[in-house]
Amino acid sequence: MLALGACLIDERQYDQQLADCTYYCGQMETRCGEPFNVYDRPGACMAVCMLMDEGDTLGGADENTVACRVRKLRQPGFEPSTDCAQVGPGSNDACGTNCEALCSLRARVCGPIKGQDVMADIVSYDVCMHNCEALPDLGSFDANRDRFGDSVQCRLIHVSESAISHELALTHCSHSQTIPVRGEDRDLVPCSDPPAPELTKEADCQKYCTLTMGACDNDFAVYDSAAQCMSVCRLLDQGEPGDESGDTIRCRRYHSYNALGRPQEHCTHAGPTGDGHCGGGNCPDYCRIARQACPAQFEAKYGPDANLLGSTDCETECKSLEGAGSDGFRDATVRYNTMTPPQGNTVLCRTYHAVQALAAPNDMLHCPAALGLSGDCL
Repeated sequence: MLALGACLIDERQYDQQLADCTYYCGQMETRCGEPFNVYDRPGACMAVCMLMDEGDTLGGADENTVACRVRKLRQPGFEPSTDCAQVGPGSNDACGTNCEALCSLRARVCGPIKGQDVMADIVSYDVCMHNCEALPDLGSFDANRDRFGDSVQCRLIHVSESAISHELALTHCSHSQTIPVRGEDRDLVPCSDPPAPELTKEADCQKYCTLTMGACDNDFAVYDSAAQCMSVCRLLDQGEPGDESGDTIRCRRYHSYNALGRPQEHCTHAGPTGDGHCGGGNCPDYCRIARQACPAQFEAKYGPDANLLGSTDCETECKSLEGAGSDGFRDATVRYNTMTPPQGNTVLCRTYHAVQALAAPNDMLHCPAALGLSGDCL
C-alpha cells in the first residue's frame, strides 16, 4: 500500500512539472521570441525545464526552479526586454544564480557523456561553482548574440542545446565546460573570445582580472584587488586567442583557466610577470612595472635614459638576482603571493613592491623596496 501511494505521489509530481513546463515554454515562445529569445533551438526550453527542480508552487524563495520562473511570468507588467532574461535557463540570478543553473544542468545532461563524466566540474558541484563564479558574466541574456564569447551565458546556451538529445550533447557539452577546451576555431570552441580588436583591451583586462582573482585566491593570490590587477594588465600586450606563451593578456588568461584546477602550478604563470611561461622570465615585466610605478626613482638609479623602453640596465641587474628565471616565483621558498609579502634581495620581493607601488605612483614605502634601495628587498 505504501509502495502504491509513493508511486501515485511521484506520478502526480511529474504531471505537475509537465503542466508547469508546458505553460512555461508556451509563454516563452509567445512572450520571449525574437529579439528576446533565451532558448535558441526548438525543444530546448522543454528539455531544460523538465530537468529543473519543480520548486514550491505555492510561493517561497526565488530558487533555481520551474515554479520561480512561472511566478515571474505571471506577474503583472512583465516586460520582455528586461524580464525574459530573468526567466531563462540561468535567470540572471532572479531564480537562483546563473552558476547554479549551469552546474546543475551540466551534471544532469553531460554527466552521462563519455569524456565529460570524469571532468572535475561534473564530478563535483562545488568545483563547478568555484570555477563558474570566476567566469565573465554579461549581466544579460540573448540566445542569438551570446552563443559565442567567453561567458557564463554562452555556456548556458550550449548546455541547453545539449539537453535536447544525446546527439547534441556529444557536441555541445564540451562547449559548456567551465574550463574551455583548447583551440582557435570559434566554430569548434564557441565559448572563447574573438581576436583583438573585436574585444577591446580594457574588456580583455576585465575578463582576465575577474578570472585570475577567482582562480588564484588565499595562499595563491597574485593580486590584492581587481584594481591592482587592472593596473598591471594595462601594461601588457593583448595577444591572440590560443596564446599559451608570450608576454600577453591572453597567455595569462590561459594559465588562469588552468589555475582553476591547479592553482599551485599555474597561478604564478597567470600573475604580473608570467613567471617565464608568459614571456621570457620575470625580469622584463618586473622592470616594466617598476619603471611605470616609480619613474623618478627608476631614473635616479639607472640614469636619465632609463625610462626609455629600450633601456636594459634594469633587466641586466635583475637577471643576477634569485627568481629571474622560469618558475622562479612558483618554486621559491616563499612563492609569489600577496598574502605573504616576501623579503630579501630577490626579483620576487622587488616585483611584489613594484606591483604595490603601481596603484600609488612614487609611493615612499614601496618604490625604494621595488628598486632594491631600502626596506624589505635588501
